[in-house]
Amino acid sequence: MELHRAGGAARGQHLHGQRRHLGVALPAQRAAALHAGPARGGAGEPPGRGTGPRPRPARARPGHRRAGRPARGRPDGVHRDRRPAAHRALRARLRLRGRDRPRRLRRPEGLLQGQRADLPAGHRVDRALGARVPDVSAVPAPRRAFVVVLDACGAGAAPDAAAYGDEGADTLVHLARAAGGLRLPTLERLGLGSILPLDGVAPAGAPVAHGRLCPQGPGKDSTSGHWELMGVIAPGPAPTYPDGFPPAVLDALEGATGRPLLCNRPYDGMAALEDFGAEHLRTGALILYTSQDSVAQLAAHTDVLPEAQLYAACGAARRVMTGEHAVSRVIARPFRGAPGAFVRTDGRRDFSVAPPARSALDALCEAGVPTHAVGKTRDLFAGQGFDAAHPGATNAVALHETGRLVGELEHGMVFVNLVETDQVYGHRKDVEGFHAALQTIDAAVAGWLERLGEGDLLILTADHGCDPLADHTDHTREHVPLLATFAGHRGRRHDGALADVGASVVAWLIGRDDETLPGRSFVG
Repeated sequence: MELHRAGGAARGQHLHGQRRHLGVALPAQRAAALHAGPARGGAGEPPGRGTGPRPRPARARPGHRRAGRPARGRPDGVHRDRRPAAHRALRARLRLRGRDRPRRLRRPEGLLQGQRADLPAGHRVDRALGARVPDVSAVPAPRRAFVVVLDACGAGAAPDAAAYGDEGADTLVHLARAAGGLRLPTLERLGLGSILPLDGVAPAGAPVAHGRLCPQGPGKDSTSGHWELMGVIAPGPAPTYPDGFPPAVLDALEGATGRPLLCNRPYDGMAALEDFGAEHLRTGALILYTSQDSVAQLAAHTDVLPEAQLYAACGAARRVMTGEHAVSRVIARPFRGAPGAFVRTDGRRDFSVAPPARSALDALCEAGVPTHAVGKTRDLFAGQGFDAAHPGATNAVALHETGRLVGELEHGMVFVNLVETDQVYGHRKDVEGFHAALQTIDAAVAGWLERLGEGDLLILTADHGCDPLADHTDHTREHVPLLATFAGHRGRRHDGALADVGASVVAWLIGRDDETLPGRSFVG
């Protein structure tokens, strides 16, 4: 599903041209020698791209012939450019094809593209005119940032973990120990084993930026974790229901959904289907359950309530759960199959409360930077701050979409959630499945790295933990790992707050810090 701001299409055309058609100004004599075809604007030369939307074809004027139409008396289709030499020099372009494509050279630190050390910033020498002129090439080339959340891959108990019943939690360490060592060659090379000791993952000889990030606000669920990654710290804890929802809330939910409710207590999701699925099929009552997190989950068999109708019921439930009962998420949980063989579909949908404050996503949107969601990240922000949403109900789909964006995106930010290390394997304490999911991610990351360029930032992190050795099946209050590759990372260690991720993305894509947002950039 694509969500676009006004002007998004034009901006995409503009950026598409910028990445694929690069031009440099040359003196007229050198341009004539190097440029095999006519000067820009002559016959056979495509219209310039990268300077805005393509102009509409102009009507032919006397003495002017359209590109592609041979000039009279010239079988080769070339006509003479009668503009002044200086003007031709400013418009000349090199054909950047095959072996003629110039190599990228590393600039001295602190200099922008096209800027000379002996000139003021934003100026260049125009050789044809012999004067200093403003240099539009000094504007940095479009950059990209990819933030990928490996859901529930915690990296050690947070200082206040005991208050959440999670003292000693350490998801990755305990997973590695239970699996007999992790085999993750790409993440190892990036520096996962340099963050903390992990069985099977050695410290990297030349790591990327790496460290641990700590939550600052309350909570240990996907909503609070993803919010903090983008600089939104909840002012207080969201409501939880360890004894189930009170009668007033049940009455409101039954009135909003138009159906009676079953279960109404903290419950493992698959166990809820096993224990209440048959009654649900018989009566049509929805299965309502919660957890240690601030959630209200509504499950329905697709034969009883098609997914679209379940989404409508959850949307109605979201609208009545406000005020003191404003849970972080109402989650639709469709399932199918026969009793004893129920399975969830890929149709999960999260109906979240809106973030209580401005986020790094909002800052990017305000600056005109395109923002993309893959998986449930859009839902966790109630759609705020995103231009486009891409599917990712499973890791396979999310990894495919992320790989496609790595290959196709011209400019902007992509915020990805890889859900299965939490939803499928974390809560079920499936160590082998958890490890296998990480190995699939590891292989995908290797492919992305081959296609990243100098203007790209890739951040791998998490939102919370889900320790396989915990005495419960819920999330755990933990630090999260940080691996970040970008030009100039110097392999530094960075330990900080989750909000540092959003601060870094803003600094990378906009070129300056946003003092109104929390967090400390690690890309400066």
